[in-house]
Formats: sequence, C-alpha cells, structure tokens
Amino acid sequence: MNKILTTITFLLFACATCVGQSSYKGLTPGRSTRADAERVLGQPVKSLSKTLVQYESSEEVVKVFVQYRDESPAAVVERIELTCSEVGGDAHDTCGPALNLGPLQGVLEDAHVFSRTGSIAYYGAPRFIAKTVFQKASDGDFRLANYSKKLYESAVPKSGCTGTIFGTWETERGRVNIRRVGDSGIQGTYVRNNGTFSLKPERDDYNTGGYVGEWKDDTGSGAMALVRYGNNFSASLSRGSEAAISSNKRTEDPSIGAISPENREPEKLNKERMLARDGLPPGEPLTGKCVP
Repeated sequence: MNKILTTITFLLFACATCVGQSSYKGLTPGRSTRADAERVLGQPVKSLSKTLVQYESSEEVVKVFVQYRDESPAAVVERIELTCSEVGGDAHDTCGPALNLGPLQGVLEDAHVFSRTGSIAYYGAPRFIAKTVFQKASDGDFRLANYSKKLYESAVPKSGCTGTIFGTWETERGRVNIRRVGDSGIQGTYVRNNGTFSLKPERDDYNTGGYVGEWKDDTGSGAMALVRYGNNFSASLSRGSEAAISSNKRTEDPSIGAISPENREPEKLNKERMLARDGLPPGEPLTGKCVP
C-alpha cells in the first residue's frame, strides 16, 4: 500500500511547468457538455442518478464517472472521476498511469481530510482536483476527480478544523490567521510583535504537506518552514535565509536531525527535538491548533 501511495505522489508532482484546469481526453468540467462527453466516451454503461453516469473506459483498471449540472442533453459537465482499484502486487505500476494523474507541483493543497476509511486531498486553482484514497485491509481504491470551479468551491472545506491550512489558529504567538494568496501561496499574521509571513508549498516524493518562505515582525525577519497535521501545524522560524522540510518528518526518533545533547540547555534541546521530529530545520518553534 505504501509503495502505491509513494508512486502516485511522485506522479502527481513530477512536472513543475504544467498549468491550467485539469481535463480528461479533452473534456473540461465547467465547459464541456453531455454531448461532448458522449462523443468522446460513448453512451453510458450505467446511470447512478439522473445527473451521475458511468462510461466505459479503454484503460483496463479504470472506471469513468461523469456528473452533470442537470439532466438535459446540453447539461454542462461538473465533475469527471477516474477510479483505479488495487489488485495484487502490480497495482503501483498501473494505477498511476491509468488515472492520468495531473501534475500539481506548486499548486496549493487546499485541504487534506483523513478518516478511518481513507483520505481526500483537495488541490485548488488552477487545477480543481480532489484525490481520494480508500484504504482496505491489504489494498484500496484510488480516485482522481476533476471539478468545475463552481462545484469545487462548494465541495472543498473552507476553514475551522476541516483539514485545511486556511483559517484561525491558536499559537504561542497569539492567534494566527492564514489565507490564500493567488494560486500558489499563503499569507499569515500573528499577534506577537505584529508578525507576518508568506509561504509556498514544498513537496518531494514523500512530503505533501509542507510550506516554506519568509517571516517578518518587529524583532526582525528570516526563513520559515511549516507542516500541517490534521487540525494542527508545526513551524520553525529562523534568522537564516533558507528553510527546508525533511522527508523524515514526523519520525518517532527524537534524535533525528543530528541533534547532540552535549552542552545543550534542556529547553533548547527539547525545542530542537520537536522540530526535528516534524522534519523542520532548527529555529524557534511555532505550534498551532485550529479554531473552529
């Protein structure tokens, strides 16, 4: 299962230059119509409701579902969902290519919601995609849904402990407020010393929830790195010019990060271990808990 998730994550972030709303075989939610879909995909093989239908797919392991705005022949496509079921040990070689996973490097993860059955990650403008993983005992289903802008904005969690970085957080520096800036950035403020920060996503093959950038307040400025875990976040503020997030974040080994206990004050050592545990560089820690 972990091998499959790693492969899918790698494919998601393999391209740094692709932009624009996601499409499937030339069909774009919010613009294409039912007539366009049937011209490309053929007649439906199953109707789940008056506006949600399943089409036959040429890929062996994929199901294709299309949701329409209404039941008319001229109805606009609102969502196209591709499904791949893991079957046996070769699933990691087939699910990624079959789902036609779009590159999301630099695109903000608006929210990542976890449950006992799996998780769903939302990626906003300009892509408007939701990636769902349903976990089972030894396998799972992987779904990639391309949304119209209107439907995406009605579906994605907005704030208030719903798996998103946006909203209000309680921290050691007073309340922090975080908002989206454009398609690929976030900005925040914190009460103590009139602080502000600007961050952008940082991802690698394993790390999908980090942000790096700069902070500034009445005491000075520097680099900042932040990672979010559900309804909490952990950040490091340093006086340096660069910040990076390790792929070893959330390790259970408190010594990771080459921390040596010799000649270190206990409080400083505890802070460094906390940051290293979360894959964050050395600095002053900032921890946040969401405000409903």
